[in-house]
Amino acid sequence: MILELKTREEWLAVRKKVVTATEVPVLLGLNPFMSPNQLLKEKELSTFHGNAYTQIGEWLEPVVIQATNLTLGTDFRLLEENGAKKFFHLDGLKLGATPDAISADGTILLECKTTKPTSYIQYQMSPPDQYILQLTTQLHCATLKQGYLSILSTDLTQTSPQLDLRLSIYEVNCNQKLGALIEEEVDRFWACKEEGKDFKVNPQTKAHAKMLVDMCYKKIH
Repeated sequence: MILELKTREEWLAVRKKVVTATEVPVLLGLNPFMSPNQLLKEKELSTFHGNAYTQIGEWLEPVVIQATNLTLGTDFRLLEENGAKKFFHLDGLKLGATPDAISADGTILLECKTTKPTSYIQYQMSPPDQYILQLTTQLHCATLKQGYLSILSTDLTQTSPQLDLRLSIYEVNCNQKLGALIEEEVDRFWACKEEGKDFKVNPQTKAHAKMLVDMCYKKIH
């Protein structure tokens, strides 16, 4: 199912009712910045309204798309029309995603990221697990097989007439085992919420997810 969300208020309202692709890494223990119980409180109180990081990221999405198309000769474009975001939602499962961009033929997703120069040095060879898992979740929700993760350094200082983009691109493929694991943990999360229980990350599940994430991607630029 694809929803067209015309306003930010509509988007925030839908986010409250599902686990988003950005939040899935929390449930699998692969997001070091938020705990599952913090996420439970977020769904209850609905305090998310974005922040400076998400705002800058949204502003720079067209830049990352243009840089990716220039580098790969691709034809990605923002996944929105007349300001309406495209929200992919799996029927019967409280899981959804708002991908950044898609290829002209509608077969490949693009996740756009920007980061400070010190982090970019690390991400050149080892992208964050949560970025890969976010994109695989988007692919799962959109029932697509392939996506690209593009990470652009915010230091775009140029010292020569020839453009030298600090851009790392990874090809990410959908993994059925990882998709099944995501669905299982999303169901468990909502069951815990309904029963008023804490959600605890299973160490074995985390290790399995990490192994599957590492199998999902390869660097192409």
